[in-house]
Amino acid sequence: VSHLDVLSPRYELWPQRAPIEEPVEISLPTPADMSAPEQVAIYRQVGNNWSRLSTEHRGDRLVTSTRSLGTFAILRDTTPPRLTEVEPADGSTVGPRSTIRASVSDNGSGIADITVTANNEWLLMQYDPPRNRVFWEADQDLPLGDITLRFRVTDNAGNTTEVQRNIQVVASQ
Repeated sequence: VSHLDVLSPRYELWPQRAPIEEPVEISLPTPADMSAPEQVAIYRQVGNNWSRLSTEHRGDRLVTSTRSLGTFAILRDTTPPRLTEVEPADGSTVGPRSTIRASVSDNGSGIADITVTANNEWLLMQYDPPRNRVFWEADQDLPLGDITLRFRVTDNAGNTTEVQRNIQVVASQ
């Protein structure tokens, strides 16, 4: 759990494969260190990884609802998501419908939002979660001239990564 801070003991609710018809509510005591509460949630262990559960903060308790038993803990995600393989490269000269894409990933709470803008104008992007890729739909021409592309990825804990590319768009490329 190197990318997540463990804030509580592990709570085991067994048998793990018990059939549960209605969701059960799990309520765990709030840990002593609750700085940045938006980054803190109840997680369920899935294999060697942890999966964030929708968590409510109710007074001195953290509460979630689940249909699966297993191992639970309160974890904090302080690691921002990653943006790699960003195209086009900084300083590139491109055409008005060139490829705009990036790889995105998050080992903590999962991807919540991906936004890409060209000179602060939103671009229609397609997210392919199995491949961890985001692609521009090229639904309109980029404006000609100098463009600032901003790729912004936010995870479910509110951690954000932003990458900027300054490119030049020309009519024939």
